[in-house]
Amino acid sequence: MPGEGQPGAERLDEAETLARFRATIKARREALGWSQGQVGYRAGIAAAEVSRLERGKREPRLWMIVRLARGLDVDPGELLKDLR
Repeated sequence: MPGEGQPGAERLDEAETLARFRATIKARREALGWSQGQVGYRAGIAAAEVSRLERGKREPRLWMIVRLARGLDVDPGELLKDLR
């Protein structure tokens, strides 16, 4: 793989993975026509937390992924299926 074994290659993959996760969350929310506040309410988390996750200001923990999935009305695996 290009970049494999080079300094920073792992970090790039991590950043790319997080960017894909954020995009998946936002795309699902927008497809539903819901605000960050609506998703937050349904997920039991603050709208500001949904915003921070979508903007990459916070990395989600497992419990947050499960709550987000609930708030977005999908299985948690759906939020992770395109990640590597």
